[in-house]
Amino acid sequence: MKRFQNKIVKNYCQNVLPFLIFMTIMVLGSCSKNEKNLKSFYFPFEKLEKGLVYEFKSLNGMPIEYWMYFSKKKQGTYQFRSVNITPSGKKIQEVIEKEVSNGMKMVEYNLFQYDSTGRQITTALDILSPASFSFSEPDTSNIYVFKAKIQDPFDTSLTTTIIKNKKFDRFDTFKFKGKNYPAVIINLKELIEQEKKDDGYLTPPSYDGEEWFAEGIGLVYYKKNINDDFKIEYRLNNIMTLDEFNNKK
Repeated sequence: MKRFQNKIVKNYCQNVLPFLIFMTIMVLGSCSKNEKNLKSFYFPFEKLEKGLVYEFKSLNGMPIEYWMYFSKKKQGTYQFRSVNITPSGKKIQEVIEKEVSNGMKMVEYNLFQYDSTGRQITTALDILSPASFSFSEPDTSNIYVFKAKIQDPFDTSLTTTIIKNKKFDRFDTFKFKGKNYPAVIINLKELIEQEKKDDGYLTPPSYDGEEWFAEGIGLVYYKKNINDDFKIEYRLNNIMTLDEFNNKK
């Protein structure tokens, strides 16, 4: 009996155990590949501590867009600042996000407008739902929502509410400067609702779109299908240091 048991143990170690170990490695490797955390597709914070400027070129004849990106690490997590500027360096909008355990949370959103004298007027949005980007495992059924409200500084009777629903769609590749980068595509559904005192609500149809984030770069492409006749579509064209951008102005 003892000899028979030893034979079973020997057979298990020589034949069954290696197979189980191999299958475990294959399963774990498969899970790691298919359930990749999306954090690496967001902006590379460690490269943005001194700031970089991303130049986005329109694919349908609209003006070039410039975004300045800055990051700052505090107590182990990053704060991320994005500033949309004109070619001459005038601020258009500013977004401040905070890194949390499962993604990015928007903590501040400012719009910059200018009166007839050129004086800058800053309007802060009231953030009602702060989700900006999810680091969670890819799931096409998981929707995260950004919602904010703003009062028009030139017409205080007018209030605008912005609602953005986002969800993971798929993985793809994006070519930038001759190199292919793994990319994640996020589906968008947006609605801009306006309320004017004494006139009620004006709610135009919602529109869809998508955002592409390339691993190690961040946002590289975005599209918004406003209606059949109007589409906003931009693609990353260049990345510059602050000095390079200033010398270009």
